[in-house]
Order: sequence, then structure tokens, then C-alpha cells
Amino acid sequence: MNSGCLVLSWIVRGLGKFKKKAAVRKIINSTQARVIFIQETKLMKLDGLVRNKICGKSNPLRVIHSPSNGGSGGIMILWDSETISISQTIVKESFIGAIGHFEGSKSNCFLINVYLPNDSEPRMEVLEEIIKTTEQINLPVIIGGDFNIIREAKEKSGPKLKKKDM
Repeated sequence: MNSGCLVLSWIVRGLGKFKKKAAVRKIINSTQARVIFIQETKLMKLDGLVRNKICGKSNPLRVIHSPSNGGSGGIMILWDSETISISQTIVKESFIGAIGHFEGSKSNCFLINVYLPNDSEPRMEVLEEIIKTTEQINLPVIIGGDFNIIREAKEKSGPKLKKKDM
């Protein structure tokens, strides 16, 4: 395996524009990441053309994608198929997972990318589902994403923060 970074997690805030796809591709190539978690793709579908603009035609990256809900959300996991062998995928609205193993490893791991809701109640429901899923799969976990959890009100941008959302 080369000396590039292994896992990259990135909130891209939309992959609709060519410039954003090109920026993602540049970062993937420069970091040589083997697993890439992307949140807020804002893509309702992922076709071959979009995939090629992000990954390149000859790149060994493979993709699983959970579409956006209108103009928000959307997550994907990209992985280097020459470094990681994926045997199973799980696609939900707020998280996606992939079970596989890294080259040279005999044991599997569970890769999880999350994009959790802003509201605390649905966020807790998704977290509970993720916990239940990881307990059932019972493998080491690599998790990344946007948990939409803040520690202090000053970290929040946008609409006024409600105490229950902290």
C-alpha cells in the first residue's frame, strides 16, 4: 500500500457543479485516500458521468450512494477496489455502510458514513439504528461523516439554535 492517507471524510455541500466535482477529484488524487466518506452530495442520483468526473475513468474507485432528499443530504462511500475488497453494502437514508477487508488483512471491518438529521429526536433514532446494526455485524468499525451535533450554541450557524438540539 502506498503512503497516502487511508480515510478521508468530507462535507462537500453539493456535487452538482463541475468545479466542485473537479475539486473533489483533485483532493482524492492528491491525498491518495483509500476510503472516502462524502456527505451532503445533494445528488438525487449518481450516474456514470458524475462518477467519472469525481473518480476519473481509469480510477479503481468504486461507489455506493444514498441519494439526497430534494436539495439536502446525500452521502456516498468511495473505496479503492485494489486496496479494499467489499463483500456487502447497507444503504439507508442517513447512513451507508460497507463490509470488507483491506489488502493484506484477514479480518473484515465495517465502514460507515453518516449524515444525521439536525433535529435531536430523529438524530437519536438514527444513532440507535447505527448502534444496533454495528452490534449485529460485530466487526471493527471505521465511522465518519456529519453527525450534526454541536457542543455550544456559538458553533451553530444558520437558524436560531434550540436547547434540545445540543
